[in-house]
Amino acid sequence: MQPYFAEDGITLYASHVGLSHSHWLAHGAVFANLPTASLSRVAGQVVDPWMPRQPQAQSLRRLQNEMQMLLYTHPVNDARANFRLPSVNAFWVSGTGALPVPPNRNVSAGAPAAPAQECHVRNALQWPALHDDASAWVQAWEALDASTLAHELQRLQQGQPVHITLCGSDSAQTFAPQALSPWARLLRRLRPLQAVDVLNAL
Repeated sequence: MQPYFAEDGITLYASHVGLSHSHWLAHGAVFANLPTASLSRVAGQVVDPWMPRQPQAQSLRRLQNEMQMLLYTHPVNDARANFRLPSVNAFWVSGTGALPVPPNRNVSAGAPAAPAQECHVRNALQWPALHDDASAWVQAWEALDASTLAHELQRLQQGQPVHITLCGSDSAQTFAPQALSPWARLLRRLRPLQAVDVLNAL
């Protein structure tokens, strides 16, 4: 598959951290500023409405058609069939965007840019949200409060940089500590940020 993607300036990388073997990382200019939907959001639905329509996405749609034809007769699917595994017949693009390059990091040509700080993804809320399971959603929040968020609060209290991004089906919001003026601090006390407003905006 790699040569086909390389023709469009896309490099594929096998993922060894945090993702299963069914996920690959891709690097290329086409992914910058390209909104895409997660596979979990699209699964079980008609996918065409979720396909990106931006001009730069035309090459991805062509690649999807080419890969579908290539994988139809690919030996890997014969091997998977012997193990009673489902065939691989398509790829889906999600998690697109551009990562900032740290000022003290030299990035070689063709290599994917690395984030300035370590990034951890917690998706415990995803399944309950997609399946409208309010009880499991509350339990997932409680687990995050007791683990990840408690750890991040401790780091924040120690003066370490902390950024938390909440992602929903329509948008995302990032929160980070800010140096507020006395007037802004007063307004924050008079009109504190409501969690329900944040969640409704996602």
